[in-house]
Amino acid sequence: MEEAHYKFGNDDAIKQFERTYGNFLSKAADKYGPLGNCIQATFQEVKFHHRPLDPVISCLGRVAVDRFFEVCLLCANGYGFGAQMPLRSMYEITVTAFHLHLNQSEIADFVDYHWIQDRKLYLSIVELLSDAESLHLPHFEGHLAKAEKKSKELSERFEISACKCKCGCKRLRHSWSKLDFTAMAKKIPALAPLYYSAYAKPLLQTHVTPRGLASNFSETKDGDIDFSYQQQENDISTVLVTAHNLILQSLGLQIDHFDQPDEVRLLLQGCLDDFSEVWKGHRIKAATH
Repeated sequence: MEEAHYKFGNDDAIKQFERTYGNFLSKAADKYGPLGNCIQATFQEVKFHHRPLDPVISCLGRVAVDRFFEVCLLCANGYGFGAQMPLRSMYEITVTAFHLHLNQSEIADFVDYHWIQDRKLYLSIVELLSDAESLHLPHFEGHLAKAEKKSKELSERFEISACKCKCGCKRLRHSWSKLDFTAMAKKIPALAPLYYSAYAKPLLQTHVTPRGLASNFSETKDGDIDFSYQQQENDISTVLVTAHNLILQSLGLQIDHFDQPDEVRLLLQGCLDDFSEVWKGHRIKAATH
């Protein structure tokens, strides 16, 4: 029997991407290029300082790297809309890492809030499914009971007033932080200017809305509806420059937080110079650290 061969990816889109973004590919998207070398050096010998925050900051940085290469992969295949989803995740990760670095006393809230989230998840499963085992979740009842217990213990830490009157009623806040995400991003000068391109606009592709749906289509000369491949291509440059900026900010935070040696800082500076060269003339402000 002849072995089947499957091929994934859009060859035409990849060739076009190589022609259009060759400089970006060599400077940033190549894992063995300048940015790849900086990434490897940044995470190669991270030394934790016995702070609860350190493993979290390191993990957030590593996940940001994965999201960056996911963005590159999707853009290279012509999926400018799809690339906005990992871009938005990358922005959330980077903003969170910066906020925790600047507000280290909040690490316990960040870590412990997962019990509140787990409880909500398990209760939604109970509400929607009569048989939790259908999700192949062994010991589901035990997990739910533990989440219920931990949530009860932690609830006072995460309670806020439920209304503006003075009745004293409380509710659990929606996040581990007292700040909403927009307010958190606004407090970080290096990341606030990227809010629209990295967070607000990608929301259109993440959730189902009429505007988001309409962005995927265009009207032809004959008045018909056509899938908007051209708009996907138009979005690729903005997605790439934003992701490139974010990964440099993320690496800079890792280097500062773990007090990396001057050799690593020089690698990052070279990558910042490459960013300015690759995206010269682009409307998004150059990355700085």
